[in-house]
Amino acid sequence: MSHEFKKGTRSVPYMAALGVMAGVQLFRVHDVKENRQAADVAWAIKRCLKKYEG
Repeated sequence: MSHEFKKGTRSVPYMAALGVMAGVQLFRVHDVKENRQAADVAWAIKRCLKKYEG
């Protein structure tokens, strides 16, 4: 998988990941694929943290 970003979009997927960690459930984005990948990773991390917190 390539980690190349389109010009001007480097931080957008990270914002989606931060939103997931903050509890946001609905996102409006232009680059759906990149944001979905970031959100999926963040949701997986959040589930693991919740599982180990008790």
